[in-house]
Formats: sequence, C-alpha cells, structure tokens
Amino acid sequence: LALGCTNYDATASAPDYLGSYDPLLVRWSNVDADIGPEPEVWQPTLTNTAGFLRLQSGSRIVTGFNTRQETVIFTDTALSSLQFLGTAEVFGLQEISHEITIIGPNAVASANNIVYWMGVNKFFSYSGRVDTLPCTLRQYIFDNINTTQGSLTVAGTNNQFNEIIWLYCTATSNEIDRYVVYNHSENIWYYGDISRTSWLDSSISLYPLATSDGVVYNHESGTDAEERVGTLPIPAYIQSADVDIDDGDKFMLI
Repeated sequence: LALGCTNYDATASAPDYLGSYDPLLVRWSNVDADIGPEPEVWQPTLTNTAGFLRLQSGSRIVTGFNTRQETVIFTDTALSSLQFLGTAEVFGLQEISHEITIIGPNAVASANNIVYWMGVNKFFSYSGRVDTLPCTLRQYIFDNINTTQGSLTVAGTNNQFNEIIWLYCTATSNEIDRYVVYNHSENIWYYGDISRTSWLDSSISLYPLATSDGVVYNHESGTDAEERVGTLPIPAYIQSADVDIDDGDKFMLI
C-alpha cells in the first residue's frame, strides 16, 4: 500500500505514468494469482488487482497502522478503515471518525486488539469505534508539549507490564525528553523524563529496546540506569497526593 502518493496518469510518460501528488490517495500494487505480490506493478488494468481509493476527510494522510483484520488510516482530522474484500474492488474504505487528531506518524500502538494513539490535545483508542481515552495527566502533558515537533513522537508497547508508552518533546525541547505511560490493565497513568528516539517491545529480544545518541538500551533489565558505564542507580521516588482515610479508628498500610 502507498498512503499519500502520485496518481496514475495514462497520458504521462511510460513506464511509470506518474501524475500529480495527492496527499489523500491510497494505491496498491498487483497481486498475481500465480506468482504472488508484484510490488513493481502499480498500473491498474482490467486483468490485474492494482487499484486506488481516495480518502474524503482531512488534508493529508499522516500514517497507517496494520491491525488484525484491517488497516486503519489516519489523516490530520479523520480515521478510516481499509479492509480487504477479495472481490473485483479488492479493498473497501470506510470512514470511522472525522473528529480525531494525531500528533505524528509514529504515535500509534496497539495492545489486545485495541489501537491507541496520541492526538494534539488528548489520547484516543479504537476498538471498533473511536473513544477519547480518559487521562488523569491530560492537562499536565498537553499544556507542556511541543506540537511543532510532534512528528518525533514515538509510541510503543511494554507487554510485560501491560503498558502503552509515548515518548515526546516537552515545550522547551526540540528532542524527546519525556515519556507518558498508560497501563491498560490497571487503567492508570504515569510519566517521567527520558531521552529516547525509538522503542521496540521485547519479541526477538529478551528486553524492550530503545535508542538514543547511537546507543541501544535494554530496558527492564537489571537495577541500574546505565550498566554500560558501571552501576548508575536510578533516581527513583514516588510522590502521592493527600489520601483521605475518613474519620475514626482507621489505618492505612503503604
């Protein structure tokens, strides 16, 4: 699939027949019944499966994300579902919501067949329908975020702890310097400072991997912040708001 691309123009020069660029156009290449996918064949004909569809909402496609049964496509204002039909039309396109935003092309992650993403002023989830994700840190995050550097935002998962993590730039930074985590199992949020530019959950590796300044870090490994430079303790603390335990003879164990 090509999301945001040049259209096919039969009057243009062979062999590419490249027309004008359309930021809302989706095209796909041919799949031959005998030899399989042909990623070099994009010209639609009556005898192949190459084709195109155009999204109707938004000004540009920001990104696409492949899920179990569909590919969800984000424009700057809408979310659409692209599904394989297996008919002459090949794919079908359905707009799901025209009231969403997304901060950058890598701000999407999924867990338990639910897609999560960061918008420009709130978080969203998609599980067949689009919902605003309730966030106890919403004001703290979006009152201090650099939206002009939103394209740097990175989302990922940490399945060991049921977490969705976003790495983003605060208002005073042009590089990623903070993270916010949503624990989808316990429905809680937490945040902190970090300098990472990418994230990969544990799958082919034992630990989640993240990068910064040419260094690949193992996360969730050991008890030190950076074992590559010796034992560097993590400056960790927990801060709570006041907790009311009611009146009378009651105790709380922390």
